[in-house]
Amino acid sequence: MVFTPVAPSQSLTTIQGEPAVPLDNMPASWHRIVTGDWMSEPKVYTALAQVFLAKHQQGNVLFCERPETAHLKAAYCEGNGQLAYEAVAHYGDAFLPESYPHFGQIRAAIESDQTIEQTPERLAHIRALGVIGEFAHQQALEQFTLDVGIALPFNEYLTDYRELTSEILGHKMFTYRGQDIFLDFDNVKVLPEAAGLVQWRKVQRSQLKERRKQTFVVLMFGHRDLSFLLFNGGRPPQGEPSSTERLGYQQLLKAVAQDLPCNSDDPFLYDALINNAARVVFPNRPTKGYALAERRAKATAYYWELVKYRLNEWLASVSVPNYEVLISGGTATQLRDDLEDYFEDRSTFCTVNWLDKLQDEVATNLELESDIEQLRFCDCYGGAKWLALKFQKLAAGRRDGE
Repeated sequence: MVFTPVAPSQSLTTIQGEPAVPLDNMPASWHRIVTGDWMSEPKVYTALAQVFLAKHQQGNVLFCERPETAHLKAAYCEGNGQLAYEAVAHYGDAFLPESYPHFGQIRAAIESDQTIEQTPERLAHIRALGVIGEFAHQQALEQFTLDVGIALPFNEYLTDYRELTSEILGHKMFTYRGQDIFLDFDNVKVLPEAAGLVQWRKVQRSQLKERRKQTFVVLMFGHRDLSFLLFNGGRPPQGEPSSTERLGYQQLLKAVAQDLPCNSDDPFLYDALINNAARVVFPNRPTKGYALAERRAKATAYYWELVKYRLNEWLASVSVPNYEVLISGGTATQLRDDLEDYFEDRSTFCTVNWLDKLQDEVATNLELESDIEQLRFCDCYGGAKWLALKFQKLAAGRRDGE
């Protein structure tokens, strides 16, 4: 980069009474910025850059005005003046629209080009920006400081959490719904799924003054997946035996739908099963109903055998003598009797917690009436509550250190 300082003999311009480098002597990026329409106040940013550069190139700072350092002014102007020019050039390039993400363009590109390879980390990154952008939009915020917590599926957490954390911290601004959003992060924490359940339980145990160090096995029954996650000593899982299998509620749906005129993802079938309907009716056959009681019973028995076989393998790998099993997910309620009988035979080694108190807390604080919605939000809610407590302590520690 070529340093082109304004010589002391050259005239400066003034902006609001402050000496400033003329726009003609600024890096080329600022010529675009001052006339651009992609930033909310381009002239203000340009003016700040002009004044900043003038102060350092001309030595108009308190350090150089002190009698004992006056002889260092020329060296200051040469050294810090060059650094200031490089800084202004760097941020000028960073402010250009092609240098930072335009959320609308990213979304449009994904929607229009299905050949674009979207890694889980990239999609998580885009989703996180989307949530932040929507929050800023609803709260009418252009610039703010925030703490961010992100929960990733276990397999993605193992491979992507460091890169995702770095990507999020690197975003100081982006565009959402045509609005420039400027960010400053205090804390960014990426957690694996189920960490919210564990951390909520750890907070609860601490409040009850129970022994802090506890190993947890979490069973997350989702729509597509079943996750087995071992938090040894309460620490996040780092590999086997923790894993995720395609053993979610969809397996039960597939078994029910075998002889029905629908696919396993049919919304009418799903709605009928969730609401324990006696039969299901499809819109293409409105006069014919299909009984569900026997189908549901056989499918549930088949599904339980699949789950039990995998549980036997997973639990055989747990070498901790005493642990607590946390069970979550709407699908788990379909197997509650089977799961309680299963763990009753293993009560010597573990206790089972269905997290009913967490569900009650979610229902009250988030005003959710549906059991399914309450269960879906338990992990997120527990993680958010724990992170809020953790970030408050970090902020208090920083204040005490000042």
